[in-house]
Amino acid sequence: MNHNDKLLYLKALCTTKGEKKVIKEITEAIKDINDKGIFKFSHTKEKKPENPLDDLIEGREFILNNTEEFLNHCVDYSMADKIEDLLFPQK
Repeated sequence: MNHNDKLLYLKALCTTKGEKKVIKEITEAIKDINDKGIFKFSHTKEKKPENPLDDLIEGREFILNNTEEFLNHCVDYSMADKIEDLLFPQK
């Protein structure tokens, strides 16, 4: 898996649209996490792939290989939100 695969996965999680805005949002999130001292991530400028077709296939394989884990997290967070709403209803 290369750097572009990770970015492709992160792009799917971003709320903004447009290539430059998404990259900016990811960069800001990485900087914020690093500033809080939780984790130390690095971010390098995206490079053009040597073979775009291979890169596209690798990116899609990465997403397919990690979809179950991602959806498990989604369900966990949805259930936590639902339980929180039931226990502490907003007025």
